[in-house]
Amino acid sequence: MLELLYNDTRKKFRAMRLGNNEHDVSLIGLKKVVALSHVPMVLTSTRLFGEREELPHWVVLTGYSDDSWYINNPLAKSADTRITKSELQENFGYRGTRCAVVIRGLRRKRMARKDKRGR
Repeated sequence: MLELLYNDTRKKFRAMRLGNNEHDVSLIGLKKVVALSHVPMVLTSTRLFGEREELPHWVVLTGYSDDSWYINNPLAKSADTRITKSELQENFGYRGTRCAVVIRGLRRKRMARKDKRGR
């Protein structure tokens, strides 16, 4: 099922001329992504939120601290749900498949443009 979903999503991304990079996804790498003001959506399991049945579920990583991650979960009642690093590590991915969609932040692009102009 995940392979069909992946292939369909990849086909849609190509039709929209969006890039598709395939490499290992790690929480250390996602920290760097957040630090660059990019927005990572990551695949998790619904078990992260106490569900009995394990289903694939996407959340947005919004920040981190020494011992926690902050996420926006579309099923939560409020934004910026705090979860421990170990909780996320245990539930990162779904049935062995780890993936993320990263939306590049505008802040970095604007900064790069300013640097090129010498400002």
